[in-house]
Amino acid sequence: ATLCGVVITTGRPHQIRIHAAWAGHPLAGDPLYAVGGRPLDADPGLPGDGGYLLHAHRLSLAHPVTGDPLTVTAPLPPALR
Repeated sequence: ATLCGVVITTGRPHQIRIHAAWAGHPLAGDPLYAVGGRPLDADPGLPGDGGYLLHAHRLSLAHPVTGDPLTVTAPLPPALR
C-alpha cells in the first residue's frame, strides 16, 4: 500500500476513488471500484459504502456565512498511521 496526497479542485462524488482506480491504483478496501475504474464484478458495494481508506487531512472553503477563507484540518486516523 502507498499513502498519497491528492489535491482536487471540485467536490465531485467518487472523484478520487474512480480516478485512482482508473489509473490502476484503487483505494485500499474500496468495495465498489476495481482497477480500470469499473465496478467490482463480485457483489460490488454501493456508492457511499465505507471500508476504503480515504481521509481528508485538510479542507479549504469559503465560510458559508461570512465568505472568509476557512481551512479545517484533521489528524490521520489510526488505520492510516
